[in-house]
Amino acid sequence: MSIAAPVHPHGTAEQPVQRLPLRALFAANTVSYVGTFMTLIALPWFVLTTTGSAAMTGLTAMAVALPQVLAGFFAGSLVDRLGYRRTSVLADLAAGATVALVPLAHHLAGLAFWQLLLLVFLGNLLNAPGNIARQSMLPDLIRLAEANRDRANAWYQSTFNTGFLTGPLFAGLAISALGASNVLFIDAATFAFSALAVATAVPTLRAPHAPAGRYLDQLREGLRFIAADRVLLGLAATTLGVSFLGPAFQSVILPVYARDLYGSPLALGVLRGAFGGGTLLGTLLYGLWGTRLPRRPLFAGLFLACAVPVGLLLLRPPLALAAAALVVTAAAFGPTVPIRATVYQERTPAGLRGRVFGTVAALGFAAAPLGTTLCGLAIARWGVVVALGIALVLLVALAAGVTVAPAFGGMDTPSDAATPRLVSVS
Repeated sequence: MSIAAPVHPHGTAEQPVQRLPLRALFAANTVSYVGTFMTLIALPWFVLTTTGSAAMTGLTAMAVALPQVLAGFFAGSLVDRLGYRRTSVLADLAAGATVALVPLAHHLAGLAFWQLLLLVFLGNLLNAPGNIARQSMLPDLIRLAEANRDRANAWYQSTFNTGFLTGPLFAGLAISALGASNVLFIDAATFAFSALAVATAVPTLRAPHAPAGRYLDQLREGLRFIAADRVLLGLAATTLGVSFLGPAFQSVILPVYARDLYGSPLALGVLRGAFGGGTLLGTLLYGLWGTRLPRRPLFAGLFLACAVPVGLLLLRPPLALAAAALVVTAAAFGPTVPIRATVYQERTPAGLRGRVFGTVAALGFAAAPLGTTLCGLAIARWGVVVALGIALVLLVALAAGVTVAPAFGGMDTPSDAATPRLVSVS
């Protein structure tokens, strides 16, 4: 039986402070992201070693990315309907089972390539609602824990950065010890851990009013809400810009830069590791000391701080100096994500979180392949140094846009639309 109780800004006898649910969410996310990034290394290696085809490997990467775009747009209403905790648990269980089917089928009966693509597509399609659900429950868990919203969002983003940094390393060790296909069993186990942590330690959280009416009307409601809020619309534009530039920088510019300047795959590993470590460092530092600063000038200043070390890369420095520049760039970029997340949470009503957060995520996923494609074409035509120059211009443009656009003036002013809602505590 569930008892609806209002969430108060401070713990009371009616709604005591609960810190365990927030900690459980952080643990679930950290373990799950480590498994996800292990699979992002093991899966293409598995396809490449079993088929010998780079084209098939590329198709597998598309089967990973495409469902995240689709699910971002269409899963948000499902999350708002089913409730955050239920969606998170069901999505983890379904996605984990689908991931486990890949090595099971491979070992027991053999796995045709089309079957692999189908399972990869379904696994990522089922995983996306769980990610949206956990983002949607985060504001309520922050209030239950009486945590600082900015700081909690920094810790939440750090769970992703930890997976990004450690998952590939663990994958390399696990592939050598277990084989690429068996690494997917580890990812399935991390999904099970996430489901168990949320199911046992997080209270039932649901929107105050489940959406009613036709499904497409509900989707349009989320889009209309973003379009009507100038701050959210401005932040969505920065999300598009960052998603257009970030994957292109990491997946296209850095590999070519490492090959052309240093001629070594080890150099690429050093540069990618520096970027991953810098992102985690910047996010943690923001959680410790940056949350008291006004958001708009900090947000703009961080984009400008990203640009300065990128300018150093244009000078073709030695590898150690290039790695140091990437640490600084990534450390400046890291806090921009929790800043955006905090503003989204403050301005989005609980009943619309799934649709708003899902739409923003889908826009980012859609911009990424466009950015990587155009970046590759730019490098082929003009070279990697010109591509770096374009990236530098885009970062300066983001900083200037945040500084001068009137929409960003409301970043430090929470909207009345997102006042505390009801939490159903089991």
